[in-house]
Amino acid sequence: MSGLTTENTEDTEEMLALTPLGLLSIYLDDYDAKRVADQIELYFRRNHCGMAIDDNKLGFVKLAEVGNE
Repeated sequence: MSGLTTENTEDTEEMLALTPLGLLSIYLDDYDAKRVADQIELYFRRNHCGMAIDDNKLGFVKLAEVGNE
C-alpha cells in the first residue's frame, strides 16, 4: 500500500504524509480504495479543482492556471 510518503533532504527532517489513497485504505480494502481514489482524481482533473487545507480544514478549491515567468 502506498498510503504514506516520506520526504527527506539534507536540510530537513524526515516527514511522513498520509496520501488520499492511504486514508481511503483505512476504511476500504486496497482494490476499492484504489478505485475510489482514481475516480476522485479523474473528477478533479476534468473539473479543474483540487483539495487544499486552509485553517486546518480540508476543502475543495478551483484551480487557476498560472503562467510561466
